[in-house]
Amino acid sequence: MNNLSKKYGLSSNSIKMIAAIAMLIDHFSKVFKPFSAPEYIPYGFYFNRTLELIGRIAFPIFAYFVAVGCLKTHNIKKYIFRLFIITIISEFCYDFAFSLRNYLRYNGTISSTGFSDKIYFFESGIQNVCLGFLLSVIAIYCLQKYKANSNKNRKILLFIQWIFLYIIAALNQCDYWQTIVPFILILYVVSTNKSRLVVVGIWCAIEYLFVPQFNSIPIMNSPIESIFYTIASAISIIILSLYTGEKGNKTIKKYFFYCFYPVHLFLLGIIRELIIVFS
Repeated sequence: MNNLSKKYGLSSNSIKMIAAIAMLIDHFSKVFKPFSAPEYIPYGFYFNRTLELIGRIAFPIFAYFVAVGCLKTHNIKKYIFRLFIITIISEFCYDFAFSLRNYLRYNGTISSTGFSDKIYFFESGIQNVCLGFLLSVIAIYCLQKYKANSNKNRKILLFIQWIFLYIIAALNQCDYWQTIVPFILILYVVSTNKSRLVVVGIWCAIEYLFVPQFNSIPIMNSPIESIFYTIASAISIIILSLYTGEKGNKTIKKYFFYCFYPVHLFLLGIIRELIIVFS
């Protein structure tokens, strides 16, 4: 443990709480786009983007602890089952919160689009990030099975399994699908916390500078924005460097962070619907 973490150390629960708050701010911005009204022009766009930048902190932290969870769990099959259940529940909450059609109802333009004026709980375009976490943990489970019975045929099978999981991520377009499985796999494989922080840093640069978005390379298409996103996500490295290895506050129950993701998305959607009804 370094001197910084000794002096200002944070438990896993404290770090995940920071990530959860950052994620809530980001999702609040995406659901409501609070500074998009005409009176906020021209600065409203930048205010909304600032909220999204804060949210970039969250994913590397949760990915880090998914990998650490695989290292610490006594039963990875139960871990996979929990993630499977949360993935299914979260998908409806995710689509309810982020459906474009629901947002168009919220900003009053649904009638001009030809879409039905009803609440949507499912859209197939993109899936929630829990699916990526689930596939990553399954990939780690496959690796564990390979290590328990290592031979040439098992190595080929492991490679096929990983390719299959990556294809599932690609076909379902879950959040961060291009990088999430290899990112968490590498976090699991490296042996020290310093190595994991280096991996997080490399991921931040690759994800926001070089991974194609809308058929273009971010650093070439929007260099300033992609650099800001990289810097914002890299703040997670500072936060993770303070990790003490302890779980922390026992009043935060085991399943709090599992439930936080779908619950906060559902509540944001409910608030939006109430605004529609009473506005």
